[in-house]
Amino acid sequence: MLAKELDSPISRANVSFSAPSFGEQIALANARSYGVRWVSSELDADVLGVDVALDGQRPRRLPASVSSITLGLLASEDEPLAVGKHWLFAAPVSASGLVPRPRVGAPRSAVALEFLIADASSSTREPAVPGSAHAGGALWLRQPAGTYNGPSSEQVLVDALAFAENGASVATPCALQVAGAASGELDFPGPFLLFALLSGDYEFRASAASNALSAARFITVNRELGGPK
Repeated sequence: MLAKELDSPISRANVSFSAPSFGEQIALANARSYGVRWVSSELDADVLGVDVALDGQRPRRLPASVSSITLGLLASEDEPLAVGKHWLFAAPVSASGLVPRPRVGAPRSAVALEFLIADASSSTREPAVPGSAHAGGALWLRQPAGTYNGPSSEQVLVDALAFAENGASVATPCALQVAGAASGELDFPGPFLLFALLSGDYEFRASAASNALSAARFITVNRELGGPK
């Protein structure tokens, strides 16, 4: 596999979640309609939008003018919301398609937030506390996602971000394992491009030593077809 490391752009663009709060409990009966809200600031004029994701789900890119979405729209129909811990992720996306950094060498401008979905029997449990030992941090495999047809398969963006227990982005390199029509291991300190992947199904699995977690994503490449999906 041929790969090229990318430099994250420098920008003061940032986002932060306003709902839910860190460790908040959401009743299972209300989870799908719960409104996730965030605040964006100092976005560049040519920003592509804000990527928002739930757990390992494919991110939703929303216009900069939008600041809310229901949990149900972030969840997959094949994977309903379940009782237990969940993570939300958000990041501004620059014109290059990358998550910017506020300055050279700093972590990128992405955030994560842990919350709980509780049923009636668990509603009296204490909520999680930011920085608590059980939280453990999180890993977001933002890209790749979906199906890559024709020209879109020539350059596939790979971007994994690690987060501390309190949801803050950390400048930790993420290792990547690729399995499928082509296989291998890659280790870059930031986002990178994979070139001319062979047609077929792939599993991308990222890991970070900072929190001993991993995140996986499946994609499909159809080089013979005409356009992106």
